[in-house]
Amino acid sequence: MIQNLIHSEKLHKGNRMYFLDLQRATNGSLYLKIKESSKTSQGHNVNSLIIFEDDIDDFTELIQKVIVKFNDIRAQKPARNKSLKGLRKGY
Repeated sequence: MIQNLIHSEKLHKGNRMYFLDLQRATNGSLYLKIKESSKTSQGHNVNSLIIFEDDIDDFTELIQKVIVKFNDIRAQKPARNKSLKGLRKGY
């Protein structure tokens, strides 16, 4: 276990794992480490993003704006009609 780990959450989706770890730096400040691990044919690919304590409020505000926009756009997408009958009607 990571010694400076305070709290951790994990999400497993398909061949990807997401980790959100709240950690404490050696100087005592907090930071959030977001890590994605995905399986590839060569093993695992890992990407990390660190958000420092001084930036967390601005980061939170931005991510909330992007999520609202994401959901707005997703709600505007027409429903896909995957049935053969529905496809035939279009032609």
